[in-house]
Amino acid sequence: MHRARFVTPLVLAALPAGALAQSPYLVKNINPTGDSFAFNLTPYNGALYFNADDGTHGSELWRSDGTTAGTQMVTELRPGLDGGFPANFREFNGRLYFSGNDGVHGNELWSTDGTAVGTTFVADTWAGPSSGNPEYFTPVGDRMFMRAMNDFGIELWTSDGTAANTAMVKDIHIGDWSLPSGLTELNGKVIFSADDSYDPNYGYDRELFISDGTEAGTYRIKDINPGPAASIPSTFTPLGNKVFFQANDGVNGIELWATDGTAAGTTLFKDLNPAGSGVPQNLTRIASSIYFIGNNGTDGDELWMTDGTVAGTQQVKDINPTGSSTPLDFTEFNGQVAFTADDGVHGIELWMSDGTDAGTHMVKDINPGPGISSPLELTVKDDEMFFVAIEPANPDFGTVLTALWKTDGTEAGTVKIWDAPGEWFGYGISDLTLVGDILYFLAPTGVDDFGFSADFELYALRVPEPAAGMLLLAAAPLLLRRRRRQ
Repeated sequence: MHRARFVTPLVLAALPAGALAQSPYLVKNINPTGDSFAFNLTPYNGALYFNADDGTHGSELWRSDGTTAGTQMVTELRPGLDGGFPANFREFNGRLYFSGNDGVHGNELWSTDGTAVGTTFVADTWAGPSSGNPEYFTPVGDRMFMRAMNDFGIELWTSDGTAANTAMVKDIHIGDWSLPSGLTELNGKVIFSADDSYDPNYGYDRELFISDGTEAGTYRIKDINPGPAASIPSTFTPLGNKVFFQANDGVNGIELWATDGTAAGTTLFKDLNPAGSGVPQNLTRIASSIYFIGNNGTDGDELWMTDGTVAGTQQVKDINPTGSSTPLDFTEFNGQVAFTADDGVHGIELWMSDGTDAGTHMVKDINPGPGISSPLELTVKDDEMFFVAIEPANPDFGTVLTALWKTDGTEAGTVKIWDAPGEWFGYGISDLTLVGDILYFLAPTGVDDFGFSADFELYALRVPEPAAGMLLLAAAPLLLRRRRRQ
């Protein structure tokens, strides 16, 4: 019997930390004298990479494995307090690429393998101390598209990770900036919007472009809004062998379009609002469909979806019969789509939908009544979804209290995990980022003399597979019986 009493703690000790009770913890007080201004939380090779300021080195590249000892600065790009400000992290060909400033070349292209010696300067897109500010990194096959600035303005670039093969693809807008944006892969190429001309009466003519990485293979796909006026295509979202987006052809207003990368295959897909603009927004791929905000001219901004067919493009539900529900933050969860919406009665709360009117419902009225909880940063781990929610604190200051929540998709299974210290002028918890079984986020470590949140740092929450803990607990009686037989 004495041996049996000793076995149970051993079994429970084998459970991952937080398996029985989830509780966030401060990973590390990176800047003991104030905020670390951690930002750009990005998973890479099983760890978290981000920029942070420890109060001594300025904003530099950091790495964390979820432990205090394993949270360290990777390298100092720019010695001193100024900091290298690494940003725009994107994995490509096994390395993590980013923009950074070493104080010599300006803000330019860098890459890392996660070690100090393996963190290297890649290319100077704008030669000398000026900053090329590379961003919008978009891997396509063996190259990475991006936009960067030099004497020609902000144009389309590519890189294979070497200085020799990092170059501007084309000066799309000669004598001006083309400002390519929305870079999205389509059939081994990249599509994007860009300006290639200017008219004093109409402004910049922003239209749909495609590139294969060569100058000759970079061109306008179609003049969607014929003449000098712009169609301003945006919100590019792939589905099947097409990319869906919003654009204005000057006749039908801002509506849903699709392209296969050819002029003939670029068409008005559906006119959501025949009397005006349907303004499809926040297009998000969920399984084999795209969910988005649409407006039919009658019901306001509501939940829409498309399965890639005209017949299958429809409003899912008029969530707010008295106005717009404005659904946001579409996230795939348990075979459905989770999002936030305002039904005109309960305020902005958490909703789920299976793509049908009957299957679209509010999960829980977190802040009862018309008050809003405004769930944000929906982040899925297996059969649980984590998010942050707010409630009003001081109406005179407009401050709110912020808490970390989780849900299994049911009202009963939607529970608060942790309250962030103090009140703040926005969300006190941000940047939820999952790496393996660790959910990282930024939150205050305490409050100041006025009760406001202070000293924002890196936190983590271990979110192990529930089945793992249950398996060990289930095995405990068997282990006890075996012990008793010895």
